[in-house]
Amino acid sequence: MEKKVTLQDIAEKVGVSVVSVSKAISGKKGVSADKRLEILEVAESMGYQKIKRNIDVSTSNSLNIGIVISENYMDEYDSFYLNMYKNLTTAAAMSKNFTLLEILSEEDEFALNMPQLIVESKVDALVIVGKVTNSYMHELTRKITIPLICLDFSYKSDKCECIISDSFYGSYTMTKYLIDLGHRDIAFVGTVLATDSITDRYLGYVKALMYADIDVNMDWVIPDRHPQVGGINFDKYLKLPNKMPTAFVCNNDLTASEVIKRLKQKGYSVPGDVSVVGYDNYIFPGISPIEITSYQVDIDRMVAMTLRKIKERLQGQNTSSKISIIEGHLVEKNSAAPLQKAGEN
Repeated sequence: MEKKVTLQDIAEKVGVSVVSVSKAISGKKGVSADKRLEILEVAESMGYQKIKRNIDVSTSNSLNIGIVISENYMDEYDSFYLNMYKNLTTAAAMSKNFTLLEILSEEDEFALNMPQLIVESKVDALVIVGKVTNSYMHELTRKITIPLICLDFSYKSDKCECIISDSFYGSYTMTKYLIDLGHRDIAFVGTVLATDSITDRYLGYVKALMYADIDVNMDWVIPDRHPQVGGINFDKYLKLPNKMPTAFVCNNDLTASEVIKRLKQKGYSVPGDVSVVGYDNYIFPGISPIEITSYQVDIDRMVAMTLRKIKERLQGQNTSSKISIIEGHLVEKNSAAPLQKAGEN
């Protein structure tokens, strides 16, 4: 079967971001006229086609599946959701389904503008990858008439299914792992309440400390992003404490890599002096100076569950909101080690 041209393929060919390609093809603002023309010409030369919704789902096994990702998650190195999109696209293609990606701009999100995929009735189901604002979800669930899947975040509505990783248990596992290595001065890095996933990971961290009879030091609960917008902003929010803990539990691997870099800048060895663990077990190649011990999110199972839930919804099997929690597992690498006692080398 001939490989379908994706927005990522076009972006790599032109040398721009997926966000820019999406805006150029959909006719949205944010791309210069010259660059828009170049993107459209490259897309045409590569055989890219905007798929129109012309499939009768009652008589065909093929579906048009829309995927929406907030531009807040499309940073050059914050590629976890882009990786999830690629996996979803691959899995959909294997079952002879089509996917269409739309990048949700911050402007459209706060103006409550619905995705063009919905406005123009191009898709049979919609997947939102990564948390968007509650007000946007409220408006979307009020208007949508097709199956809606929330991937990697939860929202309570009978209009949607939610598929999430086990953030609570995952973070509990990572924190207990550090405790078992002898650490008791353990920080958490992530803006609590910024997303449901980060909040659950913080609560898992707290539970592990409580079970070990360790008090939570609020000076060691360190933000890494804006509490409402959700996009990572290390320069503005991530500040290492004056009194250094012996270990850090980070809400994702990108944040963990930044913590490791800053520790090294201050003269600390990782994991010799300080241990650092992450979450996701996915990071853009070359970003971290060492391989990060992390919690593996089972993206393949999350994607498979997404496609299954879409078909169930189309067949009328689900009438109320459900949350599917997908477990992962700890992956030991090079960023964590047993606590060095005073006087040890």
